Amino acid sequence: MSTNIITGYTGERHITPAMDAAIFRAVFGNDSYILSEGDMLQGSMPDNNRFVVAGGIVSMQGHQIQVKQETLAVDTCASANKRIDLVVVRYTHDAASQVDAAELLLLKGSEVSSSNDPTEPAYNTGTIDEGATVVDMPLYRIDLAGASVEFTLVAPRIDVNLFEILIPDGAASHNAVYRGKFLGSEVTEEQFEEISSGRFHDLFIGDYWTINGFTWRIADFDYWYGMGDTACETHHAVIVPDEILYSGQMNTSNVTTGGYYGSAMYKTGLNSAKTTINSAFGSAHVLKHRDLLTNAVTNGYASAGAWYDSTVELMTEEMVYGSIEFKNITNGTAIPYSYTIGQSQLKLFQYDHSRICNRSHWWLRDVVSAAYFARVNSGGNATNDGASGTYGVRPAFGIC
Repeated sequence: MSTNIITGYTGERHITPAMDAAIFRAVFGNDSYILSEGDMLQGSMPDNNRFVVAGGIVSMQGHQIQVKQETLAVDTCASANKRIDLVVVRYTHDAASQVDAAELLLLKGSEVSSSNDPTEPAYNTGTIDEGATVVDMPLYRIDLAGASVEFTLVAPRIDVNLFEILIPDGAASHNAVYRGKFLGSEVTEEQFEEISSGRFHDLFIGDYWTINGFTWRIADFDYWYGMGDTACETHHAVIVPDEILYSGQMNTSNVTTGGYYGSAMYKTGLNSAKTTINSAFGSAHVLKHRDLLTNAVTNGYASAGAWYDSTVELMTEEMVYGSIEFKNITNGTAIPYSYTIGQSQLKLFQYDHSRICNRSHWWLRDVVSAAYFARVNSGGNATNDGASGTYGVRPAFGIC
């Protein structure tokens, strides 16, 4: 048969090393590389007579070779001479037994006087799948000049795994992937560095920390980046707690006068949330940016807004549902105006609708009427209620 299945059951052993190597060449290419695994064959010299190679995996023309930590002896060089040695991984194939093998070797160069330039020792080249039986993959070059010894990595490294190749660092790509991984009981300095750099390496939508009894989940990356009357130029991850932090009123009576900015919730009701969030993440790591908030209500609709410094806020209907549900943006106006930059659905809620519903009632910041603000019902449906109602506080904020 000219066509053979590789990944499948045929009733007998049918996968050859050549097939396996062909697949890896399709992934990593035809050349030889140190792969992103283990200590990636990190080299070190504890003294001038020992070269230590840490463990790892190399892909030699598609053939995978595991290297365990090994110490190679390095001969000293005469004080007036120079020499170049090479550390290599050697592949061998025994034609008689058809057995393949690999080993780590140090190839010693020829010494020359210090007034001359030494050359690298010869090593074996060739293409394994075209019949080459001995092939060397140079890893390190060691330059010796009298008592001076220096080494240089010469093998190319693939510093990321296939997952990272397909999903590069940055907000755009990481906003496109939901993972939901537990990230620990605190945000590490390394994680803060990934956020502040805008790389977001190993951080994805739905990932979460459990801190001080609350689950804090990544809802979006760089949601407010570039926004504001003064542009936000700080990379950030938007965080939303899975649970309500506590319950409170938008106002002590059923009025929406002054909009969200004029509400008791904005003025004092979020103070406890800010304290909890600062304790969990550190106030220096809570994003400060400019946000557009409603500050006037006319005939039951938000009629004005302004830019304010912002850290921790209730969410908008659009941030949760991706659309306007009860917020009135046209009554009494010729041109709709929603007074917000929170106009797109957070990726957390876009990818996992179950995260909207946490079996609690919780407030949103949108003005619905002269007496009502928007909120999320315990069943997950959009609704609204009088401003004096006592419902959950579940804010969104950025960390950086």
